[in-house]
Amino acid sequence: MTNLIKLELRRNKIRTYIFAALYITAGILGLLYLFAAMPYMETGDADMAEFVNYTEIMMSAAIVNTAAFCVLSAVMHSRFVIEEYRGSQAILLFSYPVSRKKVFLSKLALVSMTTIAGLIISNLIVFSVFLGMESVFSLVGDKVTSDLLAHLIILTVVTSALAAAIGVVSLSIGFRKKSSQATIVSAVVLMALFCSAISNIGVGGFLAVAIGIILLIAVIVTGGLVKKITHMEA
Repeated sequence: MTNLIKLELRRNKIRTYIFAALYITAGILGLLYLFAAMPYMETGDADMAEFVNYTEIMMSAAIVNTAAFCVLSAVMHSRFVIEEYRGSQAILLFSYPVSRKKVFLSKLALVSMTTIAGLIISNLIVFSVFLGMESVFSLVGDKVTSDLLAHLIILTVVTSALAAAIGVVSLSIGFRKKSSQATIVSAVVLMALFCSAISNIGVGGFLAVAIGIILLIAVIVTGGLVKKITHMEA
């Protein structure tokens, strides 16, 4: 499997997606400062009260970052999987002296690992820079506590797995239609549904729901895709 992943890295230019992740990180950092500054721009707005503590500000930024990496994951799945299982590319893949299951899982693993690692690193950079600057020039009237840091770690781990899982689900939808556009649109719609759920059930409920869905996706969706690839004809 490792050799197949290395082969995928040689066949596909992943540098483009790394740059995209860096642009996303820079944008999220700017958005985080915008969230922190909003109470000062709208002093009479009661709705701005949620942006006066680190937990709410970080949570809002983390949600947007997760959404961005969901889309990035969908784009990568479109390039690494859907485009390569159409037409002459599919014939070439099926001619490899390696089982279809292993070839497909190597592609899935590469995109998923890139999504997870990218979001974790992105959050680490964004939160570290923001909290580091807050220690010098504070915009938020709140304190950095061990509970906050623990919360951010858990949030980062869960949302990175969630982004990868949504990428797999959107791939399943796009693969059925053989459409890259359907893959990307599905990722946007699914993340929008999660954002709505987060606003209604809160952080604790979100974590429980996210973990449950991730496990369900790992067992059902991935298995269904493997079965389709195994019995697929070029």
